[in-house]
Amino acid sequence: MDIGETIAKYRKLKNLTQSELAEKLGVHQSQIAHWEKGRSKPREESLEQIAEAFEIEIEELLSGGPHSFETIEDSELKALLFQVTRLSKQQQQALKIVLADMVQISQFQAMMEARAS
Repeated sequence: MDIGETIAKYRKLKNLTQSELAEKLGVHQSQIAHWEKGRSKPREESLEQIAEAFEIEIEELLSGGPHSFETIEDSELKALLFQVTRLSKQQQQALKIVLADMVQISQFQAMMEARAS
């Protein structure tokens, strides 16, 4: 996913129009359209402003996001996953432990079901 697609993805997740994002960034709406269509790329200072407007880290913006959650059908879960970056480091560590345990339990259950078959 290129930077323009990522900008469009996060803009839509935040329910912002191109004009609304442009206003937050102090640029013209056509500039947002150019970025999203890949006709131009934002400068570094613009990338910092974009990440701030989306309330994400610049690394997340540049990498296309932490994960494409498009396959997750639960919109509430999807919205929560995009808020993880707002948690403190300690809260993120606690969440990581909980998720790791849940994945391990799921894998164990799948293994047990496979043996029972």
